[in-house]
Amino acid sequence: MEKNLSKRELEVLSLLLKGINQLQIAKKLDVNLRSVSGAIDRIKKKWMINSIIELGVEACRRGIDPQSSASGVQPQLQSVISKIVSIPNELRKAKSGSIQELLNKTNYSKVASIIDEFNIKFELLRCPKHIHYWIELSDHVDTSGWYISKIENGNYLVGTDFGLLNADAFEYGNIESACAFYIKRVIEHLRLT
Repeated sequence: MEKNLSKRELEVLSLLLKGINQLQIAKKLDVNLRSVSGAIDRIKKKWMINSIIELGVEACRRGIDPQSSASGVQPQLQSVISKIVSIPNELRKAKSGSIQELLNKTNYSKVASIIDEFNIKFELLRCPKHIHYWIELSDHVDTSGWYISKIENGNYLVGTDFGLLNADAFEYGNIESACAFYIKRVIEHLRLT
């Protein structure tokens, strides 16, 4: 058990680490949303961090494993997210197949509405090697018209070839956010086609 965190804070943290959003956590723990938000704020203060994303990094640094927590909520969701994030690596290993085939094997279509960019970003923070694989995939494989690239100012641009003159491009200050946005767009496009 992590020193200086209350039982409730550990429950909330564990669920966050599994990719569960705050509203779902409140429902699962049968508390109001302000209680969940308050627990998150207390953890951030105790750990001297500023953002919810940093919670994941700090939890990993402190050796907190979301899969070993007592709450046991939605491990199948975490499994789907992990499989999605590792698709490019699986493509490299298999040397055949397609993104669509691997995405279908993750069962993403069954949980698409509850997997968001935050969940994906959190998994990328847990396994940063996959960021490189997704960027490499963007450079060498047709990813449904979406691309991710580093631009001159050091930021990252995520866009689609469907628009004109990058009208559909989004700029991000960090690679994790850009990659999470990119992955979500690619898998959603594949799911809907």
